[in-house]
Amino acid sequence: MTADGGLEERIARTLGSVVDAESRRMFGGVAYLIEGNMAVALMGDGDLLARVGPEAAARYADGSTADHMVMGGGRPMPGWLRVRADAVATDGALREWIGRCVAFTTALPPRATSAR
Repeated sequence: MTADGGLEERIARTLGSVVDAESRRMFGGVAYLIEGNMAVALMGDGDLLARVGPEAAARYADGSTADHMVMGGGRPMPGWLRVRADAVATDGALREWIGRCVAFTTALPPRATSAR
């Protein structure tokens, strides 16, 4: 088990059960892309970065389990939420958040990915 309590493995397993995703190291953690679009990421501090779209972000940002994501310098990321690690401690809660991310991201047009 990793320092994140196995969340990286749980995300990969949960996401992989519903869609083909590519993983990349970023944000001090790992991000998962669906057809070139980032869908979800495990932040270096153990929180989840969830791409749910602007409408769902407004609905789910409750200040206790999830907040609107703000990058360094105070730049907001519309449609993204920072979900606290304890809010995805159970497999059921993680599945719900992954489902929201997959639903939004799979509706986006595929992006060309650069060769790495």
